[in-house]
Amino acid sequence: MKSSGCRAVTFLKEKLGRFIDPTDLEWAYKIWVGFSAGRFPQNIDLKLFRKDGQALIVNASFAPLQDSEGVVLCTFRDVTEERHIASELVQTKEFLESLIQASTDAIIAWDVNRKVILFNQAACRATRYSENEAREDLLVSDLYTEGEFERVCALLDSEAHGGVGRLEATRLKLKDKNGTIIPVSLSAAAIKEKGEVTAFFGIYRDLRERVLIEERLAEAQQQLEKTEKQALLAELAGTAAHELNQPLMSIMAHGQWLQRMTPENTKDRNAANTIVSGS
Repeated sequence: MKSSGCRAVTFLKEKLGRFIDPTDLEWAYKIWVGFSAGRFPQNIDLKLFRKDGQALIVNASFAPLQDSEGVVLCTFRDVTEERHIASELVQTKEFLESLIQASTDAIIAWDVNRKVILFNQAACRATRYSENEAREDLLVSDLYTEGEFERVCALLDSEAHGGVGRLEATRLKLKDKNGTIIPVSLSAAAIKEKGEVTAFFGIYRDLRERVLIEERLAEAQQQLEKTEKQALLAELAGTAAHELNQPLMSIMAHGQWLQRMTPENTKDRNAANTIVSGS
């Protein structure tokens, strides 16, 4: 049996080898063997070569020839371009999925019933939900603080933030699995199929670090303003002291002169003593 199989493969190589891609020879042999067992595959792809050497992919279907032990090829259609386009679409899809998962921003998509249909790794990290939990158990509105999801829907329905069905970067608040509030900036849009809205997606930028920096800057600004006020008061006090010092020095000089010029134990001497002593 093994040697019979080898002869069949050798036959295929000798007779059809220049037409069948080497990677498909074993597959062609299995089809060949299947004919004797009554197996006639439908809509299978084979990689072939044309007479001029150009590679192509054909879609073939086989069926038994009536009243004969032979086999007839029912259809033989060139699908090279279709398969090439399909391969490019798969590659593009895989690239976009990788891009979505690699994003540092949370990306979430939901259908018209609020059911989560996409939840990337950044969304998992931010909200503490796993992708399975989000897709199986969550409505997207569960992630928003009270009233915020309704606000997003209203903004998407208006033209004020990028047009109907679009929402430019807008600050709002989410909540994670533990109820912790997460300030975010949301950009969102509706997804349409044949003119009908079928889903929405949002890109959520976590603003916790930014908010913390803003709070620290606000505190620093307040402290600076306080310091500036204190410095201004000190400057005013210095100016006032300087302005008052000159007449006080003059008064002190006159008081000392009166002390020298008036006899002791007189009203004038006592007044002069009071001026000089300040009490």
